Amino acid sequence: MIKWITVCAIAALGFWYLTADQGNAQTSYKQKLLSNQRAMSECTRKREYAASRMATSAANAENECAEKLGFYREAGHWHSYKGSRQ
Repeated sequence: MIKWITVCAIAALGFWYLTADQGNAQTSYKQKLLSNQRAMSECTRKREYAASRMATSAANAENECAEKLGFYREAGHWHSYKGSRQ
């Protein structure tokens, strides 16, 4: 009886450890996407402001920022070429 309790306890702890680790990785990636969005917003805002001060077009501000930061847009989010998607 004690053997079964020990085995079940170890299995439960192993399951908890594995699922808790996956949840943190997902949260971390969501935080990375938010960080990428903030960086793109800030860069685009600065480029548009600079373009307005120099009386030039700001039409390519988003593309220039994406190239500068190494980002690409997919499914409505900014992803980094440098990072993994997990």
